Amino acid sequence: MIARDKAFSIIASCITDELVVTGIASQTSSWFKAKDSDQNLYLRGPMGLAPAVGFGVALAHPDRKVVVIEGDGSLLMGLTSLVSIADYQPRNLTLICVDNQIYEAGGEGTTTNASRTDFVKTVKGIGIALANTNGDLDTLQESVRKMMEADECSFLHIPIGRREGPFSPPMLKPFEMKYRFGRYLKETDKSSE
Repeated sequence: MIARDKAFSIIASCITDELVVTGIASQTSSWFKAKDSDQNLYLRGPMGLAPAVGFGVALAHPDRKVVVIEGDGSLLMGLTSLVSIADYQPRNLTLICVDNQIYEAGGEGTTTNASRTDFVKTVKGIGIALANTNGDLDTLQESVRKMMEADECSFLHIPIGRREGPFSPPMLKPFEMKYRFGRYLKETDKSSE
């Protein structure tokens, strides 16, 4: 298991011009702290939509790499979107599940996956072949890079620790987040070159 801030810092070190979609609550606040950028689309709710939104972004921008960062509780809420993702197999989509085995934003109750669910086996069973777990601090950066460099849809499960300190969402309103992201896409649209 890797400390949350360290895991997000390592993921951030691998991001250059990729588009990043984050799940609600802790994923958004942790990513905002690690690497705020106009290339990020922060979701504020409801739970479980980051994979579906990231999938849509990947389909709309096939020339751009898209990275989705989702929590384990939210991933459980949005498992059905993984079926569609597996069906289409967007080569430019990497899904990262940061798993602390609790619903942080909902009172820190234990998630149902905490005892028996194996996300990698689940994702592979759904049809995303390139799926791995890495909870090792020394090799996490290499794992993230390999997933992002792969020319196929990929999934990385990262066991992380709980958030330390109070939850602090970005001081941006949802419409500001959407506007920033949309403006970034227009300004960096590679298809119009």
